[in-house]
Amino acid sequence: MNAELLPHLFQEELYRFNYPVVVGLSRPWENYSADEQALLSRILNSVHTSIDAVGVADLSSGSFEALRTWNPSRVLLFGCNWAHDAPLYQVTTRDEFSVIRADDLNLLDDQKKKMLWGALRQMFGV
Repeated sequence: MNAELLPHLFQEELYRFNYPVVVGLSRPWENYSADEQALLSRILNSVHTSIDAVGVADLSSGSFEALRTWNPSRVLLFGCNWAHDAPLYQVTTRDEFSVIRADDLNLLDDQKKKMLWGALRQMFGV
């Protein structure tokens, strides 16, 4: 094949998803208890979002760059310690999306839930 033709082949992004909301977890979804899964569903329902409409991913060893594949506008990170430069329970902007970083679902007590709710209200405008 002619080498000068290679840059013109397959220019589209083959694995580009479109999830407006991505939830990043610190372990695989199946490792969360039914109570933790229900808690996440209630958190999403509180901002008028169904768990079926979001991308849920194990991002225990992720990066903000890896999130770009999902093409999100909003990202919720639970227990993802690699995102330490994003403050806890505050809306920040990274790349082209808004981010809220929180503790893992099993560590959310009433005070942390209140702080998360405040950040979610700001992010989702509710």
